[in-house]
Amino acid sequence: MDNYTIFDYLWEILFVNPLALIGVILITAYILPFKLSWRRKIAILLPALLLFYYLQIGLTHIFGITTVGQLQRMLRLGEGVFHPRWEWRLLAEGLSSGFIANIMVFMPIGFLLPFISRSFQKVYKTVFLGAGISLAIEISQIFTLYRATDINDLLANTIGTLIGWCCFKLVAKIFRLQATVEAQTRFLPVIVVVIAFLNVFLNV
Repeated sequence: MDNYTIFDYLWEILFVNPLALIGVILITAYILPFKLSWRRKIAILLPALLLFYYLQIGLTHIFGITTVGQLQRMLRLGEGVFHPRWEWRLLAEGLSSGFIANIMVFMPIGFLLPFISRSFQKVYKTVFLGAGISLAIEISQIFTLYRATDINDLLANTIGTLIGWCCFKLVAKIFRLQATVEAQTRFLPVIVVVIAFLNVFLNV
């Protein structure tokens, strides 16, 4: 433990379960048959894989959603699996550093979603999916020992998604990105999110 360095810590944070390769293969296999140019496919695939990787890190090391392995360990220890801890007081701690941090960690999600699917250039779709991701995280934390379900996290994450979308719109305006909706990519962001959640949850 004495030899534990910042590099070891960064390695743990950035290392993704080898099973994530299955998620990468599934996402790639879903995108490749699209009847689009190869350039457009790559332009969709790269942000999709980046979002997948970011969610892998976030769900594992930042938000700490429950996994099959954790549920098995709790049952072996006789702890049970249901551990609800709630915080319903809105802005109980004001604009704390934790609240700001929860805004910042969801900004990349709001930024990447419209790159993956042009239909998510509509603000309500991006914000709704960002809020859905946050809600899924908060619900999953009911089944962990040391996490609390906090309405302020949900609020901050949703705000972060909105700010990320605004950053995308700024980039889109500067670089004059196309806004024509492609039906084939309509559900791709949701598929990427579901695969990321399942990959982390099924970790033993």
